[in-house]
Amino acid sequence: MSIVSGELAGLNLTRILDREDFREKQYLDSVCPYRDILEFSKLIEVSESVVDVGFGGGFPILPLANELNQKIFIGVESKRKKVEAVDFIAKKLGIVNCKFYHGRIEEFWISKNMLVVSKAVGSIAKVLGFLNCDKGTRVVFYKGPNFYEAEKKDLELIKENWNVVFEKNFSLPSGDNRVILIVESKSVLRRTKSKKLKFLDS
Repeated sequence: MSIVSGELAGLNLTRILDREDFREKQYLDSVCPYRDILEFSKLIEVSESVVDVGFGGGFPILPLANELNQKIFIGVESKRKKVEAVDFIAKKLGIVNCKFYHGRIEEFWISKNMLVVSKAVGSIAKVLGFLNCDKGTRVVFYKGPNFYEAEKKDLELIKENWNVVFEKNFSLPSGDNRVILIVESKSVLRRTKSKKLKFLDS
C-alpha cells in the first residue's frame, strides 16, 4: 500500500513490489555497507553530513537516515516529483534528519566535510565527472556484482583526478553480492562554467 497521495500517487519509486524483496534489495542493500564495513561507518561518523546523489526512490538516503538519526543527510535529485514524494515519505515515517534538493548535482558545490554516496545512478566516471568539490572529498559507490566487467575502463579514466582508497566485495543477507568502492579527490574540482554554484546547507 502506498503512503503517497494526490498527484504523486501514480509515481513509480521502485519496481520491487514484494515486501521481503523490498526489505532485502532496498533497505538492507542501503544499510548493510554501513553496518558491516568499518571503513564506511567511520567515514559517516567523521563527516558533517552525507550527500546522496540522485536518490531516486529514496535509497540509500532514507534507510541510512533512519539508522543514523543524529546525522544530517542531504539528497539531490533532478526529478522534482521524486523529490516531493521522498520528502513526503520521510515526513510520514518521522525521518526528520533529511534535506532534499531538486536540481542536478553539477549545480552544487560539495565541501570535503561532506561524504557523498551514490547507488544505482550511473557509472563512476559519469558521476565523478559532474562533481564540483574540494580536494579530499570522498565518494562511496554502491555497485552490483558485474561492476568490474561493466566499469573496468572507468577505474582507469578516473585516475587523473581521483584515488581509489577502498574497495570491498561483500554479500547481503540474501546472498546477493555487492562491491563498495570509495574514492577521494586529488585536487579541487570545478566541472561547471557557472560562477554561481549552489551550496548544500547542512
